[in-house]
Amino acid sequence: MIGKFIALTPTRSSAALENLAAQCVRTFEGFRVPLSAEQTAYYLRNKLTVHQTQMLEHWGYPYVMEEFRFRISLTDRIDDPTERAAMMKAVQQMTANIVNKPLVVRDIAIFLQTSGDKTMTVLERIPFGRLK
Repeated sequence: MIGKFIALTPTRSSAALENLAAQCVRTFEGFRVPLSAEQTAYYLRNKLTVHQTQMLEHWGYPYVMEEFRFRISLTDRIDDPTERAAMMKAVQQMTANIVNKPLVVRDIAIFLQTSGDKTMTVLERIPFGRLK
């Protein structure tokens, strides 16, 4: 449980995973659409630290590089505590066979979103070790 949403998270930090995330941010920076004034205002309402504000200004997201914490989000925000507890129980049952097992990252998927209100689609999935 992270705040009011549910996500899978590692039980301990991984330098390899953190380095992969940072390299992705650096590599794909040129493809990022600049934040709108509304998006920037949204993030700034979250009481960011000075460093997080700097990351927002530079990378377009406050939780990158050393501020990044890997997660696989499973839900949107769930405001109702009863619904959140029920969903958490369901997620725990569904993920029992994968929790506490190593995560192997074999490839990376590049997504495309043509506008903010459109669903993201997979543009390409690239296995690690393959050069183009």
